[in-house]
Amino acid sequence: MNDTLDLVAAPRDLVLRPPELQLDRTIFARTGLSGCIPSCEGVYLFHDLRGVLYVGRSANLHRRFVQHLEHGQNPWLGMALSSPVVKMCFSWIQVEPGESNSLERSLIRMFRPPCNRTSLFDRPDGDPKAACKSRVPTTVSTIVQQEEEEARR
Repeated sequence: MNDTLDLVAAPRDLVLRPPELQLDRTIFARTGLSGCIPSCEGVYLFHDLRGVLYVGRSANLHRRFVQHLEHGQNPWLGMALSSPVVKMCFSWIQVEPGESNSLERSLIRMFRPPCNRTSLFDRPDGDPKAACKSRVPTTVSTIVQQEEEEARR
């Protein structure tokens, strides 16, 4: 039941306490535009009209962007990229070396993007070995449980 409350509270928090972000740039997520992306460390977001779908970090933003588009290893992000609502965008924030981890965690906690594989916002800070729950199965199982309860009524 707590997962359901978290899924409801997250969007409300975004409305009541919007994040203050200074994006370096936003482009449409198309391979031909990869030349615009710097080869530096940073945190990035994939988003469309549905909202922020994925947050990640990389030592090389340019290379990671191309990897996502050409060799997608995340099936949820792959589906989102192949079926955008209007246009899929890629935004990034350049950071100093070593600063991307904390910013990524903060953005994941804030936006709770559905395509991220692990719930970094559920992992205790400073404990990289802590087990993470997958958000998608939790969300899906919550919906299935609700549908089963409604069917029983």
